[in-house]
Amino acid sequence: MEEDAYTRNPDLLATAPKPKRLYGYDWQSGLISPYRPAPQQQLTAALDAVSLHVHRDQFQIADLGCGDGVILFAALDRWKTGLTKVIGIELDKALLVSIREKAGEKDIKRMELWVGDMTGEGSIYPWPEPQDTQRAENKRAIDVLAECSVVFVYLLPDALVKLKPLLAECLQLGAIVVSLQWPIQDLDTSLMCSDPQQGYYLYKASP
Repeated sequence: MEEDAYTRNPDLLATAPKPKRLYGYDWQSGLISPYRPAPQQQLTAALDAVSLHVHRDQFQIADLGCGDGVILFAALDRWKTGLTKVIGIELDKALLVSIREKAGEKDIKRMELWVGDMTGEGSIYPWPEPQDTQRAENKRAIDVLAECSVVFVYLLPDALVKLKPLLAECLQLGAIVVSLQWPIQDLDTSLMCSDPQQGYYLYKASP
């Protein structure tokens, strides 16, 4: 019988803080991981590592499966200048509502939120949707991420497998991919630095 990866991580399946919508195993609907805020200690260590490897005057950071925006807000707080935009992609609109409720006016100006399926050929669209009569154009996730210098993921191992093609494309475009808690299967050759005790893995394509 195939081992269930989720039984090895029972703490991630516990009831999450508000909002409490837990989702994650309906692959056909694009649900790939339960909501769980990024651990603060791991996130701080990962941001410290990122700051050593991003050498651009202006850059963008994205979080795939951004939940209620913990990583987005931490990045905005870390880089008052230089960071021109944070991009969050999430399938659960309730979590995006939470982000908007917490974001200040200055945060909103540097924040872009998208909703939809990041896996396979799924498409995403901006959220909230524009108020004009014309519906916003759907895009592939990679098109939205094309100019990002750093792409964060804090998802269970099975979800990372689902997103590996997208993450590999991000690497090819020159982004640093940061995975919290777990390494990304079959991307070992692109591993730039890691600290398993602190719980982060940084990947970048070879020149």
